Amino acid sequence: MKEKIRIHEMDDREYRRYQLLRKKRLEARNKTIIFAFIFCFMFVLSFLFRTTYSSANHAEEMKYKYFKVISVGCDDTLWDIAGQYMDSSIYSSKKAYIDEVVRINGLKDASVVKNGQKITVPYYSTEFIQ
Repeated sequence: MKEKIRIHEMDDREYRRYQLLRKKRLEARNKTIIFAFIFCFMFVLSFLFRTTYSSANHAEEMKYKYFKVISVGCDDTLWDIAGQYMDSSIYSSKKAYIDEVVRINGLKDASVVKNGQKITVPYYSTEFIQ
């Protein structure tokens, strides 16, 4: 337990030292409080800015996913179709898009599509179609 300080029993030198240490402790505490307040304030501002900024961007970048049935043309491959319908902001690669097309259509092999075959492909648009 902390020993109680008896100011009235101190001589002048001890009292000045006590006052100086007390002043330094109070200054350190005040700096800590100010730093914590500034940190919290900056955190709240950054959260508000990020929320506002991301919701503004989200409205501009809103894309809707649609499906289209296409007829495979002569010499068409899934790579060609991916190049035509794939949105690179959604898919990481053409292979990811082709994997989805294969899954949607229940194809056994991505390399086997025939001339005239009907397949469903996904595409994205910013326009909402009802």
